Amino acid sequence: MAKVPARFWKSALDDAGATIRSMWSNLLNKARKRVLENEHLNDDQKQYCFWCLFSQWQISQVLTYKEPELPESLSECKFDRRQLDNFLRRTIRKCKGAIPVNRRKRSFLIDAQQYSYRDTEEGTFIEISTMDFRKRISIPVKDKNHLKGSLRVVVDFDNSSAVINSLIMAKKKTRKKKNDRS
Repeated sequence: MAKVPARFWKSALDDAGATIRSMWSNLLNKARKRVLENEHLNDDQKQYCFWCLFSQWQISQVLTYKEPELPESLSECKFDRRQLDNFLRRTIRKCKGAIPVNRRKRSFLIDAQQYSYRDTEEGTFIEISTMDFRKRISIPVKDKNHLKGSLRVVVDFDNSSAVINSLIMAKKKTRKKKNDRS
């Protein structure tokens, strides 16, 4: 049995983790939207639901039938926690839908050490490492730019081509505190 190089399984694991985080983030955004649109909840109940959906720890407590400790701002509010926890579990279950399955294996992620560029008289080539030790696949590219960092390679089997996407890191905005406005 051939050994899989560590770079391959680590990048696959990172990619799977990023996909799961993205799916949970989208799921919680859908749940927040449903809470906001629900006309049967009063302001205190909506505040509790949004508080639960704010943090992974809080929503995990609700989903595992445990009661998260309420902050002081919610301790005076009048609502039935059991009913709201059931509502949140039901809402998340409805928003989740079917488990997504990707049957078309057509893209993969490579980091900076798994590829290199080579310029020749025939054109520019990207050389991607393979499972075989010190063996690379050369793929001609149309673009003269040499991308850096991790790349996503999407293979189009119908047109016998590949599209290479560069990943960028977005800066996270910091929120101003309510007391900090000047």
